[in-house]
Amino acid sequence: MLEKIYIENFLSLVNEQELKISNRITTLIGGNAAGKTSILKAISKLNGESIDTKEKNINHKSDETKIFAKFRISVSDQKEINSIYHDKDDNRFILYPASEDIFYNLYLKENGELEYSLCNQNEEEIDLVELSIPTIINYFDDLLKEIENDEVKIKIIDKISNKNTISKVLNELTEEEKNMITDNIKNMLSKLSKEITDLSNTLISNYKFIYMNSFKDVLVDKILIDDIDKNKTVLNFLDIAGIKKEEIVNAVNSDDRQQIRTIENKTVSVVTQHFKKIFSQVKDDEYFKISMTIDNKNRSLDFWIQNKITGEAVLPFSAESEGMQWYLSMYLRLYEYFNNIEENTKYILLLDEPNIYLHAEAQYDLLNNVFKQKLRDVQIIYSTHSPYMIDAEDLYSLRIVDKDDETKIFNMTIDYLKFKRKNEKIGDVDVLSPALIATGINISNQLTISPSDKIIVVEGPHDYYMLSAMKEILKIDDNDIKIIPCHGATKVPFMCSYLYGLGYNIVALLDNDTDGRKAMKELSFENEDLDFIKVLLYSKKDNDSNNCILEDLFSEGDRIKYMPQKSTVNYRTIYDSRSNIKFDSETKSNFKNIFKFINDSFK
Repeated sequence: MLEKIYIENFLSLVNEQELKISNRITTLIGGNAAGKTSILKAISKLNGESIDTKEKNINHKSDETKIFAKFRISVSDQKEINSIYHDKDDNRFILYPASEDIFYNLYLKENGELEYSLCNQNEEEIDLVELSIPTIINYFDDLLKEIENDEVKIKIIDKISNKNTISKVLNELTEEEKNMITDNIKNMLSKLSKEITDLSNTLISNYKFIYMNSFKDVLVDKILIDDIDKNKTVLNFLDIAGIKKEEIVNAVNSDDRQQIRTIENKTVSVVTQHFKKIFSQVKDDEYFKISMTIDNKNRSLDFWIQNKITGEAVLPFSAESEGMQWYLSMYLRLYEYFNNIEENTKYILLLDEPNIYLHAEAQYDLLNNVFKQKLRDVQIIYSTHSPYMIDAEDLYSLRIVDKDDETKIFNMTIDYLKFKRKNEKIGDVDVLSPALIATGINISNQLTISPSDKIIVVEGPHDYYMLSAMKEILKIDDNDIKIIPCHGATKVPFMCSYLYGLGYNIVALLDNDTDGRKAMKELSFENEDLDFIKVLLYSKKDNDSNNCILEDLFSEGDRIKYMPQKSTVNYRTIYDSRSNIKFDSETKSNFKNIFKFINDSFK
């Protein structure tokens, strides 16, 4: 699994930047020309593409460009490693990982060559695998008997026992010692070393990056048959239909009209149905067809499309909406994943503004149906400016890309906001607007505030209505208190970070339940032991440690009377009737305690 990318001296990325990759989806947000495309281009080069001189940054201290990826060896790869077993008949051996956490780094050289090195969790260089020492010594026992010199025999056993790589054993012996070793042992050690090398090469070749950059890879209206091999999108189109280029060439050369019609009909039926399985927006469109025709005279392929808008009319592909053009073309580029053309290949998708030509519903479909469902087994990295392409339930997958003199990557929202605050750029956080909209939170009404105000971020409207009502009922004369509701505990950490970036003093107030404690933990992780954002859990004066949610602050009588069931309507009723409601002393005491906690937190 891809864990991190390091980039240095590539386009707008001058000094080394680290990009942390989420297990599933990593979303890059940032202003125009911030460097999001540069990041995706850099990652795509890890397929083995050389670095052009024009892609280097003139402000870099040296001429060296660094692009490398850090992968965690997965459980399945661990099994593959251990699948090399001891078998005297074919001279194979049991292998095991050198560390519980093994990573390998994939380096890109300037000329496009790829190199890798392995490390443990402490970044110490390690060998890919080590040999099972007892197995090796036991297996070599008979062969070692062939060595008459006991010192050499002991030396070999000692090197193996001290976990030196088997490939180094021979190299560290003197010529005289090597001459004492039989050809049998030399061959055995050499074969074993090659097996380890072959295994590592297998692991590293399992990853493939698929990069799609806006309209660069869009399906063309027409292409010469001789140019088919140059266009990956067209090749994938033909693969879906199960058609080889040679079939087309033979049909054209022989002017076999029947074979040409067979090929054309196959593309219509197969490609259309295959695409409909992926793109839910056209499932019910009986007119929707994707087709290809063969132009004998010009020795070319023409691509067409029709839908319920055009009816029976078949139009060139470019006549379709830009959204449909891009969506279909993206699908064709990702066909390799959908059909697993390369067995055991692990795909990593790189998409630059995949939503740019799609309406809101199609964007939602792309994120939730395609990315999160159809592509659930693959890592995806994409850039966006759209709130519809941000998963409000996974805001920790956001990566902020910012550019002043150079591009900087912020792997946590709070790191970006700390940077802005430190550099006195408070309020300059518009790049977060899509994420804020994605949460469904409108703070415009509440933010008529000054930096000295006390902002309370709560989980939802229930908390907002109840606390606002109790503030008046308890006659808490504090106009500095402003309450901002989120849509669930998962949104609270992001909102707190956002408000911090705007320069406000914040307290997060959460239910003391599973979701609330999880949000508190996330805030604690971001917050360096809560040194600038205070977090409180609902509690009663006599029950500070046990589970306590908002409803538990009611006395039993008040809960039956005012909150027979938890609902926004009931809380809104309490708020609207706050001047006439008479809560008993227990309820008022519990809420008074909450406001005391809040005030103490701002001192």
